[in-house]
Amino acid sequence: MTYSADNIYYVLFPTTRSFIRAHHLVEESGIKHRVVSVPDHLSSECGMSLQITGNQCDSITNILREAQINFEIQS
Repeated sequence: MTYSADNIYYVLFPTTRSFIRAHHLVEESGIKHRVVSVPDHLSSECGMSLQITGNQCDSITNILREAQINFEIQS
């Protein structure tokens, strides 16, 4: 999967447990994503993130809020 640099977003999590729960839910939903290390300039918390494109932000936000998983999306 390729992304244009101006359309890349990272879904960040405060804990590894939150990341694992979120990854499982996003996998089940069929939303295309990549698991990547969090860029150092964004966070030093969990260390893993979901890399998505801008058009997936709303779908992922809805899934994670419904599951009550803490997260933030940054570009």
